Amino acid sequence: MTKLPNPKSNTSGMKVCIFLYGVLVVLCTGCSGDNNSGLVAVSGTVTIDGSPLPQGKIVLEPSTDAGERPFAGSINDGKFQIEASPGNKTVRITATRVESPAKISRKMQRVMESDVAGSMPVQYIPTHYNRDSDLTVEITAEGPNDLNWELKK
Repeated sequence: MTKLPNPKSNTSGMKVCIFLYGVLVVLCTGCSGDNNSGLVAVSGTVTIDGSPLPQGKIVLEPSTDAGERPFAGSINDGKFQIEASPGNKTVRITATRVESPAKISRKMQRVMESDVAGSMPVQYIPTHYNRDSDLTVEITAEGPNDLNWELKK
């Protein structure tokens, strides 16, 4: 008759394995608090016609198509703070505000006739700062990456 091992007799070995696994996980993920993601802090200001942009979005897209993702953040009272990878970026800045039908084109008014609210958000930043952006910046690993954009309508 074959004798089966007693599962209770090997619990100390199991505890050691679990402990070593935990140590391995901590060593692999790191616990020093260093930023190993390769991202760096990017901050700055955005003004439009000399005044801080009340609210908007900023997007830093890689200038080359290297499979890198874009980085985005909110602009509040003309200030923003995000993290991005180092390299050359195309900058896109957007902001919308609600406009009454009297301030928008006839084509847009026809579209809005079916809208119950009677007003809609309109992009008021010129397209050469967003869709057709000509803004570029180099984000450096060494920093500082303080960007200041003075937009004109």
